[in-house]
Amino acid sequence: MPQRIAKIGRERSVKTLTRNLFVVDQQTNRATTKRAEAAILRANPQLRTAKGFKSGTRIVIPGNIRLRPTKRIEAVETSLPGVLQEASERLQIGEKAAREAFSKSNREAGMAMVTLKDRKFRQIISKQSEKGAEILKAATRRQSQLLDINKKREQQLTEIVDENMKEIAVLQKLMEKARG
Repeated sequence: MPQRIAKIGRERSVKTLTRNLFVVDQQTNRATTKRAEAAILRANPQLRTAKGFKSGTRIVIPGNIRLRPTKRIEAVETSLPGVLQEASERLQIGEKAAREAFSKSNREAGMAMVTLKDRKFRQIISKQSEKGAEILKAATRRQSQLLDINKKREQQLTEIVDENMKEIAVLQKLMEKARG
């Protein structure tokens, strides 16, 4: 059975959190809202202090709350096959997002390199400052380093994701053997 979770946003109280995670309007029974707040506190005791309300922290949403959830609440699988499948999917999504970020960074660094190597640009900078040539050389070296760093980090990311995907596959096979 899927479990429900949510991320804390800017909320700093259980009352506000409940109001933001569920549809609470004027027709909502105040006692129902209070029971929801109590259920959230029981499932997430860290919310009893202000330190528990760190933005981005995930919390468990109990299934016994009789209020309609907002889109901030998501279902997550709690069975081992579901968890493994979700882990695999999230790894792939994360890898795709990271690759897009690397690609964007590399494009920007590449465009900067083109500009830094442009003859007219170099002449203008050299005329503007006594240290222009020195600054251009340092900037070009830094952009080249950035491209190298990105390449290494992207390779590390690929290796780590591949290792994790292999481990998930091993766990899935072990689970299948245990079942039957």
